[in-house]
Order: sequence, then C-alpha cells, then structure tokens
Amino acid sequence: MSASDVAMTMDEFVAYYKKNRGLVRSARAYDAAGGQWVQGEEIFRKSGAYTLIVIQFKNRHFLRVTVKPSLKVAYSPEVYRSAAFWVDKGVRLTYEEKAFLEGIGNEPMAMDEILRVIERSGFPGKEALLKKIRKAL
Repeated sequence: MSASDVAMTMDEFVAYYKKNRGLVRSARAYDAAGGQWVQGEEIFRKSGAYTLIVIQFKNRHFLRVTVKPSLKVAYSPEVYRSAAFWVDKGVRLTYEEKAFLEGIGNEPMAMDEILRVIERSGFPGKEALLKKIRKAL
C-alpha cells in the first residue's frame, strides 16, 4: 500500500472526487467541529468543518487530503438584505435598491454571486447599484 499527501480546498476536492469517482473504493472525512468521521457520499451532503479527508482507491493507494480553508465568504439572505450590511461596506442604498436586494434569493451567496444576480436582473437601477457595490469593494 502506498500513500500520498495533498492539500486542497473543499471545492477543489469536490471537483477532484467527481473526476475520479470510478477509481475510489472509499472516502472518509474528519469533521473537527463534530469530532467524528463522515463516510462516503455523506461528505457532500453533510456540512462540517472538515480538516482531513482520506481516500482509498481500488488499487489500494491512499490519498490524504489536508483541507485548506476556503477564502470565499457566503452571506446569508438576512445579511445581504440588510441595509446595515451595505452601509458598513460604504454603500448607501436607495429604497428601490433595498427592495430589489430583498428579493434576490433565499440562499447564502458570495459577493461575486450577488453581483452576477444583479447583472442578470431586469432591475432598472442595476448599473448604478453595481457601480456603488464595486466601488465599495
């Protein structure tokens, strides 16, 4: 049996796993927050603070993946709908802009995702809103 060590973010691991799924015999991830090991596909369904993932391939090779922290911050809908959040970033919203942001989604989104939603929308004031947000970043 041989083993290799790599470090990657969880997003990089997901892409790697999907690409090599047919070669994998088993996968386990250690959830540091819960203090437990998570098995197989449950790694992708259950959120956790994964710090180590161990993959055993069908050829008996092991891959130890040290999970690097992701720098992508996702904001909850309660946060990006809040005027205080935008004021803290230096963005003064009009009433219409705030009303628009309250209806853009119900899922957590990173700033680049929020900008994409605004760009693709039919909101009449989207250019001014995008300019304000990009200037503040």
